[in-house]
Amino acid sequence: MRRSRTLLRLAVGTMLMTAQLAPGAGRARGATDDLMRVVTPLPGRAVPAHPFVNVVVGLGGNGATVHPRTFRARLGRANVTPLFLPVVEDGAIVGMRATLDPALLLGGGRTNHLRLEVRGRRAGRGAVRDVDHVGFRAFAATDLPPRAQALVDSDVITPGVPLQFDATQSDDPELDFLTYNWDFGDGTTSTDPRPQHAFASDATTTVSLTVSDGQLEDSDRVTLLGVPPLDPGRTAGVLRIATDGALEFGAVPPGTAATRSITVQNLDVTPTSQLKIALAACTYGWPTGECRPDGPFGAPSSTLVLGPAESASIDVGFAPATIGHQAGDVTLAVAASNARVVHLLAHGYGGAAPGGSPGPLPIAEPVFFSSSAAPLEESLPAGQRIVLDLTVGACVASGDACVAPTDCASGACTGTTALDPVDVTRDGAGGIYLLADGSYTDPDPNDPLDLSGTLVHLALDAGGNRLGAAVLARTSSFTTQIAADAIPPAAGGQLYVAQYQPVTAGRRCMRSGLEQLVAIRKSDGTQTVLIPRIDTVEGLGACADDYDPVADLAVARDGSAVFAALLGGIYRLRPTPLVMTSDPAAQAFAVHPDGSLVVVTAEDQGSRGLVHVYKLAPDQAATGAPLLSDLRPCATVSIPNDAGSGKAPATFVTAVAVDPVAPGASDGTIVVGVTTGGGMGVVPAGLAPQATFAIASPAGADTCSVAGIVAVDALGQLVF
Repeated sequence: MRRSRTLLRLAVGTMLMTAQLAPGAGRARGATDDLMRVVTPLPGRAVPAHPFVNVVVGLGGNGATVHPRTFRARLGRANVTPLFLPVVEDGAIVGMRATLDPALLLGGGRTNHLRLEVRGRRAGRGAVRDVDHVGFRAFAATDLPPRAQALVDSDVITPGVPLQFDATQSDDPELDFLTYNWDFGDGTTSTDPRPQHAFASDATTTVSLTVSDGQLEDSDRVTLLGVPPLDPGRTAGVLRIATDGALEFGAVPPGTAATRSITVQNLDVTPTSQLKIALAACTYGWPTGECRPDGPFGAPSSTLVLGPAESASIDVGFAPATIGHQAGDVTLAVAASNARVVHLLAHGYGGAAPGGSPGPLPIAEPVFFSSSAAPLEESLPAGQRIVLDLTVGACVASGDACVAPTDCASGACTGTTALDPVDVTRDGAGGIYLLADGSYTDPDPNDPLDLSGTLVHLALDAGGNRLGAAVLARTSSFTTQIAADAIPPAAGGQLYVAQYQPVTAGRRCMRSGLEQLVAIRKSDGTQTVLIPRIDTVEGLGACADDYDPVADLAVARDGSAVFAALLGGIYRLRPTPLVMTSDPAAQAFAVHPDGSLVVVTAEDQGSRGLVHVYKLAPDQAATGAPLLSDLRPCATVSIPNDAGSGKAPATFVTAVAVDPVAPGASDGTIVVGVTTGGGMGVVPAGLAPQATFAIASPAGADTCSVAGIVAVDALGQLVF
């Protein structure tokens, strides 16, 4: 079964919940195994009583068999075990939860002592037990509202065919128990978290979901379109959509309007073929992400009919009334042989922006990225996009990348070559370092490192103009990951490289290579090996296991910590080794200015691609690495994945980066690039749903606020 981001499902008629793993659940004397995880309350922290406090415990993991009947709980001297109810997922008990009323809690800043115990078995070890002690303070707080999210496996209606609805991505900040109420818009309702429902007609219908935590409610809506029926005697044609680019309107002053055109074609030349297309446009409202029909984006409301080999142009309009980034969805419900629904994302900026850019960004520093237009660009906070000059010299004898004669064995650097970077990082002074593989020929044929990459420094001014370049170092083959602190070269800043080395240790040794963590001084290129073998943090052996290459590398802005994504999750390499999360889905991440990790994942649920943004502080992993399914996302955003447009959807994250909101600030702006694989064959790659989101993330906060889509292209290699 595909694992969702939620951890726990209650029994019949209950909910899925998301939560944070407790960072400091202590081990009691005699505790011999990790059979449970305290999800909430967080030990050592003050927790809100609104007016009650939730306790959620996850059971199992690591191959152990847990005996839920042995679960015991005490709050101070009181036995609170009877208050706990089992949490069931797919017929198995995966946790326990309870609600602690104010009468049970100590107030006035005093510490409540919660003792939890469970027993189980582990293969080869027999009976084991786990005891956790949680000390927490409770303070009176106002109840926070839940967040409703309505999902459906298709956003078009076929009369009589059931659709699967899903409310389990809804959540509550305090992990309160949720109840659900669906209104299907045809006079029927349901209280099931995941109901099925069939509609009698194909009329466009709005379905509403209301979730309640017993005190407050929240609602979400989803609009389902009816596919217009073909005329009698007609056969479904083949749809193709074309345009000269994505529906990016750029800057449009409020009170004025702009249009962009898309072309729809019927590729079928059969005399009976026909396409019928109904269009709808909506505008996203953030931070909820609901797409409403009232807004600045518009499309024709009449049904479009195309005969054999016919085509037509559709004008999409953008008429902003306010200043700021705005995004919309143009939906085509189609009677075609290769598609039933196609979504096109649109974006515009209400106001003025320089040079045809998508508009100013909520960032303090320039951001570097790759895109479909160029291998490396720079976007300034005001919005200008600058294609960087990546040309350097070429050694006469070898063609190797060079900047000065000393970079060449022959001493002659006269030609030109364009670098194609495999990774990019900052220099802390407005410039960048880029790693170009295959740009160097090792002059020593016996060198086991087989140097083949080049680290080049590009100095840039505040306007993105190139001031100079220099070769900092050469790297070995298969070296692909670099990262750097935000300290300028002159102040002692360092660059970090996961440097590959081949291993030849005889026939009985599995290992073929390893990666070292190497620090390179920005000012002069001096190299220091910090960790001789990175994958020791995973417990891999020097011979019995082959190496696990680093998938991503990140460094705190002040250089105090280095993190790496490996097959087993995300690990802190320095200052001391620590498993941050053992979830293999945790691959795209960045370091927040407050020192926590921002981890971003994507999944497909029905007709939507869901992008989950998590914040994970080192103290949350100090006594055990959480899975992402244990954590409540600080934000979730969604985009259509075009699941009904002829290809299975595959939403994924292209890049993530975090920028301080101001120099030296601990609050951050998260920028995430997202793309989908849906729609290919019906729309060109540039029109498949993709976007770059901006998300506000205050320092130390567990929640984030989605500012919205700031561009309808999915940026890669994002670096501030």
